[in-house]
Amino acid sequence: MLKVRILIAAFLLLVLYPLLAYPRSVQASVFGSLINNVKNFLHPENNSLRMESKIALARGGDLKKNDQIDAGDIVTFSYTITNATKNSYKAVTLKTNVNTKEVSGVTNVQGTLNLDTSKDTISIPYLTLNPGQVLTISFDAQVNFYIDADHPISTEAELVDESNASLVKAEKKEVTAKKMEMERFNKVTHTTE
Repeated sequence: MLKVRILIAAFLLLVLYPLLAYPRSVQASVFGSLINNVKNFLHPENNSLRMESKIALARGGDLKKNDQIDAGDIVTFSYTITNATKNSYKAVTLKTNVNTKEVSGVTNVQGTLNLDTSKDTISIPYLTLNPGQVLTISFDAQVNFYIDADHPISTEAELVDESNASLVKAEKKEVTAKKMEMERFNKVTHTTE
């Protein structure tokens, strides 16, 4: 054990001794870079592009007040993108992969001015991510009415660049919307059997 300590001390002396001849500002810069490189090596997530997504009942969106997602309830989809890199990303698109056949009436959009529902899924184009930026985007949508069976609502978000190359993907999130009872469906749609 003593030999290992002596070898480590000798190595550090060989590496660090020449730095002692430089001014303190150079020493601080070199040591700072060395420490940052070690941190980035030990914790690579601190120097990466990351994204998380969530699906939850929207405030006031639980129409039956039963603390579960039912057909007709309003849910919030939220996405947090963390750019812990030194890179700037321009004109990127957040593909939420939320199926527009599962939800409707998108409202309360936060964190962006752009939201595209013209295709079968919801996407958020023309985003810019600066180094060190954390961007949170959210929107509310009403779960479509299902009377036949419970139905899954999901998001599997992906951030892509201008050439549609994937930059980062979020873990798939899914909730099950409970079907609407026929009596309630008739009340909501103002129809009778």
